[in-house]
This record gives sequence, structure tokens and C-alpha cells, in this order.
Amino acid sequence: MPGQDSCMAEKKKAVVLLSGGIDSTTTLAVSIHAGFEPYAMSFRYGQRHTIEVEAARTIVRSMRVRKHSIVDIDLRSIGGSALTGDIEVPKNQTGHPRGVSFEIPLLLLL
Repeated sequence: MPGQDSCMAEKKKAVVLLSGGIDSTTTLAVSIHAGFEPYAMSFRYGQRHTIEVEAARTIVRSMRVRKHSIVDIDLRSIGGSALTGDIEVPKNQTGHPRGVSFEIPLLLLL
């Protein structure tokens, strides 16, 4: 049929780095709203708890993401933090500058 090819155009794909937190979930929602076909990627980086990956899985199911990849990368080899090591997790502390022990070592993906 004439014009059918233009209606069946393939959606552009978006890969969203999904941590399970509000920022990456919002990014995923914005990409879906913009008409992209969503693919999510999460990282297991040696953290003590699995709550982040579990949250990402829940989000993926509820937002009908095309595919969710979970990549294992052990950040303990390049630096420790309270999230990945045996360091005590600081509690009830506010106003710290960047670089305190409960932050994840910076990893830039470009």
C-alpha cells in the first residue's frame, strides 16, 4: 500500500544507563516519551547490596523496556568506597563535599 512504509518506520533506539535511581529512571521515561525504543544497561560493580539492580529490574518491567543488560564490572580493583568495600557506611551526615567515602569511584563512559 502506498505510504505504508512511512507508517512502519523503525523507531530510533535509546540506550539508557539505568542505576535504579530517580535520575536514570527519569531519563528512561523522557526517552520513551520522545518516541525512542528503550534499551537499558545496568552495572553490578561489586556493591555490597543488590537493591540497585533489583530496582532497575522492577523499573524495566514496569516501563516495558525492549532489553535490559546487566554488566558485571568490579570497581573494587580501581578504588574502594563504602559501597564496595569493608569501609563503614557513614550515616546521618550532611554537607560533605564530593569525594567522601560513600560515593562510587567515578567512571566515565563516553
